[in-house]
This record gives sequence, C-alpha cells and structure tokens, in this order.
Amino acid sequence: MYLIGDDGHSLLYRSPSIVAGSLAVPLAGLIARERGRIEELTAMLFVSLSYLLVHYSSESRGYGMVILFSLSGFYRVRSA
Repeated sequence: MYLIGDDGHSLLYRSPSIVAGSLAVPLAGLIARERGRIEELTAMLFVSLSYLLVHYSSESRGYGMVILFSLSGFYRVRSA
C-alpha cells in the first residue's frame, strides 16, 4: 500500500483482497474434497455465494487475506 501512495486508484488498493478472496473459493473446496465431490462443490458454492465473504473480499482493509489465511491454516492443520 505504501508503494501505491496516497493518490492511487481504489482498485489498486482492493486488488490484493480481491485476489485473496477469489483464492478462498477453491481452497474451501480443497478442504471439503476429502468428504466427496458433492461436498467439495457445495463448499465452493456456499463460499462464492456468501454475501459477507464477497463483500469483505472487496474491501481494502485485508479481510480477504484474513479469510484466505484462516482457510489455509485450517487446511494445514487438517492435513498434518
């Protein structure tokens, strides 16, 4: 954010959260994959259609990254 500066476009500020929020959808499917294909698709559907997850993934405050890193930590703990 420091490199973008004070007069950067708002989309530049939001892009890391948008990318992280988008990566959270397949990661939720990866977590649910061990239970079956239908569960994997259902988890991805619920995450992608959740209003709060979509809304907070477009914020520049870092909520999308929190969601992604929380899911990745949960995946890491489950696979260990």
